[in-house]
Amino acid sequence: MASLLAELKRRNVFRVAFAYLILGWIVLQFTDIVAPALLLPEWTVSLVTFFGIIGFPFAILFTWAFEMTPDGLKRSHEVHPDDSITHETSVTLNRLIIALMALAIVALLVDRYFVTAGSPDPEHTQGLADQAAEAISADTVDRKPRSIAVLPFVNMSADADQEYFSDGISEELLNGLARIGNLRVAARTSSFAFKGKNLDIIEIGNKLNVETILEGSVRRSGKRIRITAQLINVEDGFHLWSDTYDRDLTDIFVIQDEISAAIVDALRIHLTDSETTESRASAVTEKDVLGYEYFLLARHELRKRLQSSVMLAESLYDQSLAASPHFAPALAGKALAVYFNSEYQYGTTPHAEANAEAVKYARQALALDAELSDAHGILGLVAMDRWELQVAVEHLDRAIGINPNQGILYSWRANALGQLGRADEAREGVRQALQLDPLHPVAQTNWIVRLMGQGKFDEIDAFYQSLGEQKPWLIHAIYADTLALRGQLADGYALLQRVQQQASTNQQTHYRLDLYELDNLKQTSLSPNTLPLDRWSMMARWESPGNIAAMAPMMSLSAQSELAVLVPYAAALIEQGHLDEAWTVLERRSDAQRIASFANGIELDPLRGLSLEALVLQRQGDTSRAERVLTTLNTFLDSADANGANLKQLYRARVYAVSKQTGLALDTLEQAATLNILPWQSRRDPEFAELRDQPRFKAVFDALDAKIDSERAKLGWEPAGALR
Repeated sequence: MASLLAELKRRNVFRVAFAYLILGWIVLQFTDIVAPALLLPEWTVSLVTFFGIIGFPFAILFTWAFEMTPDGLKRSHEVHPDDSITHETSVTLNRLIIALMALAIVALLVDRYFVTAGSPDPEHTQGLADQAAEAISADTVDRKPRSIAVLPFVNMSADADQEYFSDGISEELLNGLARIGNLRVAARTSSFAFKGKNLDIIEIGNKLNVETILEGSVRRSGKRIRITAQLINVEDGFHLWSDTYDRDLTDIFVIQDEISAAIVDALRIHLTDSETTESRASAVTEKDVLGYEYFLLARHELRKRLQSSVMLAESLYDQSLAASPHFAPALAGKALAVYFNSEYQYGTTPHAEANAEAVKYARQALALDAELSDAHGILGLVAMDRWELQVAVEHLDRAIGINPNQGILYSWRANALGQLGRADEAREGVRQALQLDPLHPVAQTNWIVRLMGQGKFDEIDAFYQSLGEQKPWLIHAIYADTLALRGQLADGYALLQRVQQQASTNQQTHYRLDLYELDNLKQTSLSPNTLPLDRWSMMARWESPGNIAAMAPMMSLSAQSELAVLVPYAAALIEQGHLDEAWTVLERRSDAQRIASFANGIELDPLRGLSLEALVLQRQGDTSRAERVLTTLNTFLDSADANGANLKQLYRARVYAVSKQTGLALDTLEQAATLNILPWQSRRDPEFAELRDQPRFKAVFDALDAKIDSERAKLGWEPAGALR
């Protein structure tokens, strides 16, 4: 045995084994660091380890069997002991071992002091931030980038279904950055539009109009997780900062929360001034793993905005809340899912019921966490649906105050402001939404609507074409409306029909196509089930103008505050001379809808209710009250015009008609017809009852009927003829 050990030592077998182990460890560390940066598969480290283990016995066997000589490599038994130079080889191996050990020590020090490991306490996190800050040149610090986009982190896990987790990490980082004052963060919709696309960082940054890009990867394996993040300067494509985080995956939510906080803190050094408000990586305190898993899955499904995915999301939120009943973000998510499951959105739940449920869950969420912008946003949406527009603006202002970088909030707020007649503020909101979220279809749609209100059709065409071929159906739908405004009714319908055929399972496309047919092409042979209540009630009036009972089913479907049926039903009652009943119906509107104050403006659609109120009062002989209502209307219209609102002349025409200003009423109707903004349905408005025998009135609507029939002919349809 002693002779064997001596021979092993003489042939340097022990030295080679030791050197092999040290070198193998160094190679593994290097592979572990480089593999994620090169986007190599998760099993790369395992494969290198496997080959290292397999190679070890071969290295030992090779060292035993062969010996290096001045004449080259020879078999050991062929070398005479007096000719052996193993003592010289041993010296070389000793030096190599010392060098490898020094390199290993350096690697250990780097891993200990420069790579995140274990739980990041505040001092350690600050140390990382300081090191990252020192790595940036003085020129870069002076420039202080003020805008950033967070691209979806690449899912490097073997399980492709873990994509929701990598998306969740990205979104938490985005939300944390969005709360940093004076930092503009590209919204999620725009950033995630580049998911899976192999585009240059500089090109992406220019499209999103940001100065820096944060990208990275997420890898889960067993109870371990690795996240690599890197901050890139868009101007030159150079890295400003990068780091790798290795953690034990014992609690998925705690890990995400802590890693998000560490990355956000490190980035804050480069992106904010010292006076900037502290950012938060997460506002959630409930850390139930199962509940959070369901929450991430639900949010992932809700993003798809399909009927099936919205229903699945609602179910997943229920499972999240079953596991974590006090998880505020899941309650807010449930509120959003319920809202989108409405018959007016992507689902089948009755509209009023969906709104009531959404409010319930949103308020429960806010009771747990008053700083949830999503919950305030949902309350704003529901308030808009109920025509409580000032309340909607207040909720949306609160949501924007919490998360000033969420572009969709500005879009919703702009819609509410537009309905209040505050057009200039609404246009500014549309601009802000598009700046923050340039690839969001709602922001793009509202931008087209803004240009449409200003009659800038050349700019609309250029913007529409700039969006490329793969545009969301909503963009096509609003562009079809711009074609209708230019009198190209058939072209608009053909565009919508193509979109509907390409997305045949989308309930919204069917709804939009039917609505376009009815409003622009006088196609009244449609199923009432596909139309909104106000159009349905109008159809009932056309089908049986002398039968008020025909509209009774619509009344039973509507909540008392539902304008969609109340106003058309009141109009039908006025036509038949049932003034007292009409007044009772109009009084059923809520105080907000009846316009108690003009301090903050009033909503536009209820203007129709006010003109009907004035008409009823006038026919009942109460001319003084009728004049007060008309004065109120004129005051608002003047104020809206002063605020940049491009109101339909139809509102003015109704006021003039009720005020017995026949000439002005006819002038305004003719202007509306010239601009292609006169609805053919308005021929039967009770406000115009005394104008129907006027030659000019007949000429306006006869020309409109002829225009519609001409466009119908282009589609191969029969003439619709005049409305009876």
